[in-house]
Amino acid sequence: MSGPHPTIDLVTDTAALVLQRRPVVPLSSWLIDAIAVVSEAGLPLQIVTPHTSRLTVALHSALRPPYLRWVVGHPSGFFDGLTGEPLEFNGSEFAEVVADEPAAPWAKPEVPADGVHLTVDLRVRHRAAETTRIGDAAELCYRWFTGAPPGGWGFTEPIALPWNREQVTEVCRDRAPDDTRLCHVGRGGAVGVTLVERHADGVDETVMMHVPVRSEEPEAAGFERFVADLVGAHHLVDLRIHSRPGRRDLTVAPAWSGPGRPLGLALGPDEVWDIGAERAFTGPAGIGHRVGHSRRPAAWYPLAGDAASAWEELRALLAHLAPSGGDAAPPEPAPSSTALEEGMWRRG
Repeated sequence: MSGPHPTIDLVTDTAALVLQRRPVVPLSSWLIDAIAVVSEAGLPLQIVTPHTSRLTVALHSALRPPYLRWVVGHPSGFFDGLTGEPLEFNGSEFAEVVADEPAAPWAKPEVPADGVHLTVDLRVRHRAAETTRIGDAAELCYRWFTGAPPGGWGFTEPIALPWNREQVTEVCRDRAPDDTRLCHVGRGGAVGVTLVERHADGVDETVMMHVPVRSEEPEAAGFERFVADLVGAHHLVDLRIHSRPGRRDLTVAPAWSGPGRPLGLALGPDEVWDIGAERAFTGPAGIGHRVGHSRRPAAWYPLAGDAASAWEELRALLAHLAPSGGDAAPPEPAPSSTALEEGMWRRG
């Protein structure tokens, strides 16, 4: 790095550290700038907080250990706020410690979750054309799950710009071929992140939306109409819907909140075509529902039952859909592996 960044508290040969003691740490403009500066220098960034701090969804979803790590300080020691892995400072950075289980404060939090988070994670593909408009997919999600379009958007928190698809599209077009990552918020505390990426096949728009659920946990059977609307309006690549225990305000504590529950998986028409309709809708995939055009349908796979049953069904489904000789479906996550659980649904 050419010089110290005002936000960064310590720079060594192997890492840059930012110390934060606030109750909730957002994806602020200064933190975005620090991430960019550190990334250009080829160093990982470690955000160090006390165990009483929480992260916003936007910042939490950006974590990618070891490149962007949340280091949590506790009287019993340090640990990774995303995975629970014990850490220790080796003089230049917080490094992983070989351990058989996650840190106790992460595995057994003092304050249990008081709600449920519903996460909708989808990817649609656009043609790289002047008529392409970004933001429609996010708006469809918000209308479906909150009853209204997003209220605002921006690159950092707090969100300051009123929602405007034309402005979102213009910004993404101006930044192309570089990727664009932006945040949005909506009614009822819903928050989300959109990632726009240009590639040889067009423009991918990935939307991850989080909605606090204050009543009973949602059931997969109620999402098929949403999938149908999504397929009717967009070129869907894939979709994942899952729920997990969490705080009602959607901030994320450095603790394992409990087992998540996959609610459903959808594959777009191109993915179904590549797999083959026979395999996509038979065998363990017999749970698949045809959605959209009859000659070139998308597939919606609702996952019923409790969390354990849903994970078992998902593993069987992924193993069946995987190409011959491809990677096996990952095992059901244990309490010591939130990263594995999220890895089944996160991209990147």
